[in-house]
Amino acid sequence: MTATETFPVFIIGRDTRAAGRLFRLLAGLAGLGLLGHRLAGASAAEIGLVAAFAVLLAAAYTVLWRLLMSRVIGRVSPWVTSALLLLPLLAYGADPGGSAFFNGAAGYQSISLIVNAVSGYGGLEVAAIPVLVWRRRCPTYSPFNTVDLLERACHERPGGVGAAVAAAVSAAISVLVFTAYWLVPLFASYVPAFAAFAERLPGAAALALLIPAALFGYAALRPRTRAVPEGLGAEDGDEAPRGRTRRFDRVQGTAAGVALLLTPAFVLLSEQGGGPQGVLWGLITLIGLGVGAAALSRRLFGGRAAGKNAEPSRLSQ
Repeated sequence: MTATETFPVFIIGRDTRAAGRLFRLLAGLAGLGLLGHRLAGASAAEIGLVAAFAVLLAAAYTVLWRLLMSRVIGRVSPWVTSALLLLPLLAYGADPGGSAFFNGAAGYQSISLIVNAVSGYGGLEVAAIPVLVWRRRCPTYSPFNTVDLLERACHERPGGVGAAVAAAVSAAISVLVFTAYWLVPLFASYVPAFAAFAERLPGAAALALLIPAALFGYAALRPRTRAVPEGLGAEDGDEAPRGRTRRFDRVQGTAAGVALLLTPAFVLLSEQGGGPQGVLWGLITLIGLGVGAAALSRRLFGGRAAGKNAEPSRLSQ
C-alpha cells in the first residue's frame, strides 16, 4: 500500500476526510506560529539546535517505523503500535534536552500535522513523515481521530430529511466547539485577538457538544426498517414485507461516546488555556500498553493452559 493510494473502505487511524485534513492543517500552522513566537529573538545557534532536534526526531521515527513494519505492524493492535510511537514523546514533558528539545519536538509534530493534512494519512502525527517515506500506510491512533470519528458519523448517518438536519446540526456544533476549545488556545498564545476571545469564552459553552452526543446516540439506537427474508410472509407477486429492527450502529455510537467524553475535557481544560491533545496522547498510550499487556498475558499463560488441558487426553490414549 502506498501513501497516496485510494482505499475503498474508510478506516479510522488510516484515512481522513476534508474536515480532518483542515483541522490538522490549522493545528500544524498554529503550532509553527507558536514555535516562531517562542524563538523570536533567539540566536542562530539556538535555532540551529532546535532544527537539529526536529531532524533527529524525524530520522529516529523513520527508522523506528521501518523496524516496526517488519516486526510489529500488522501483527498487533493499532493501539499497541500507537503506544510504542508515543512512548518516546513522554520525554517531551520532561524536556531532557532543555528548551531546544522541547521546541524541536513541537516543530516536528507541527510539520507532521501538515504532512497528515496534505497526504491524507489519518494516523498518529509522528508517523506521518515515516509513512510518506516508506509508503506503508497502517492504522495508528491520534487525538485528531476524534475529529475523524465525528466527521464520519455525520457522513454515514442514516438517510432521511430528519437525519440530514441532525447531521448538519451535529457538524455545525462540533466545528464551533472544536475550533473554540482546541484551535483557539493554540493561536491565543501569540495572537492578541484570539487571546481576547479565549478569555471571554466561558468553559460551560462547551456543553453544547452534548447536543451532537445525544443526536449521535439516538441514531445509534433507533430502530431501522428492513426487508423480511424472501419466503417469510410474502405472497407470490407481492413485495417482501418490511419490518423494524433495533440494531446498534457502531459508527454513530462511537461518535456519541467521543462527544460525551470530550465535553468535560473541553470544559475543564478551557480554564487552563489548553486543548485536549496532551491528555489524549496519555490516554492512547495507556490503552495501548494495556492492550499489549493483555495480549502478552494471553500468549504466555493461554498456551500453558491449553497444554495442561491437552495433557489428560494424551494420557488417556
